[in-house]
Amino acid sequence: MDEQRKDHPSREGERARERRWYSLIDKVWAKPNLEEAFREVKRNRGAAGIDRMTVKAF
Repeated sequence: MDEQRKDHPSREGERARERRWYSLIDKVWAKPNLEEAFREVKRNRGAAGIDRMTVKAF
């Protein structure tokens, strides 16, 4: 931890409030990401996941 943070621990909180936060759902539903996910599922031959969905069903 640098000296400035030791002296002013609240500055990190101030910086966090100044940041812009975005939703991740637009990244999840982005077509390139969905295509990549499908390729991974297909490569793994649809290894059983929590939803038990097959590649064919997907």
